[in-house]
Amino acid sequence: MNNLQLPALSLALILSWGTACGADPALVDAIAGYLGAEPIENQRIQPDALSDDPREDFYFVLDVRTEEQFGHGHITGAVNIPYSRLVARLGELPRDPSTPILVYCDTAQRSTQALMALHLLGYPSAYYLMGGLKRWEQEGRHLDTP
Repeated sequence: MNNLQLPALSLALILSWGTACGADPALVDAIAGYLGAEPIENQRIQPDALSDDPREDFYFVLDVRTEEQFGHGHITGAVNIPYSRLVARLGELPRDPSTPILVYCDTAQRSTQALMALHLLGYPSAYYLMGGLKRWEQEGRHLDTP
């Protein structure tokens, strides 16, 4: 068996095991989708690849930090939907799932988890900011403040 066959076999086992155990088929499909997704490293964007206003680069900019953190400074044009409220506020995301979305938080921990959720929800063009807002700031990039 080669290395390419292993992920396919793993997904097949998860699907059959989940079904045999009586797990909710939607949950099994979501897990299979998560495990079958492209590696997270392929969904990252370096800060220096973006303009100070990433909307100019055709991105919907999503800040998944808390409202308080957002109020201390954020990337120009960012929409704040805290990580814990993402599912409840899906209506605020672009209607067109092919719209590129740039997701960020402070360090890229919450944003990478939000990224996988967005992919599972049908947004294949979602990316996360490598190093998060901390790296954005370290590189001397502009922040908007209220």
